[in-house]
Amino acid sequence: MKKWIVIFIILGLLFLTNPTKDEYVSWMKDKSTANSGQIEKGLVSVFGNFIYGGTTTSTNLYLFSIFETKLDTDKPYRVIGIFKNFIPINF
Repeated sequence: MKKWIVIFIILGLLFLTNPTKDEYVSWMKDKSTANSGQIEKGLVSVFGNFIYGGTTTSTNLYLFSIFETKLDTDKPYRVIGIFKNFIPINF
């Protein structure tokens, strides 16, 4: 019985902490400006939502989400969002 309670608690936490597309876009903006200068940071802060939000698709699987951003490259960026964290699959 305790095993099932723990499983339901973990599933509930996964459901409640599943990140949204807006949280992913914010994370991408932070990641892309981590090693940038002031000009790049300014451009990303102004245009980041438009660029990343418009080129990203998200698949909500309720316990976690998969985000795919297709920029000007052949290979899209795929990231798993789980527990309000993001794990790059192919970055």
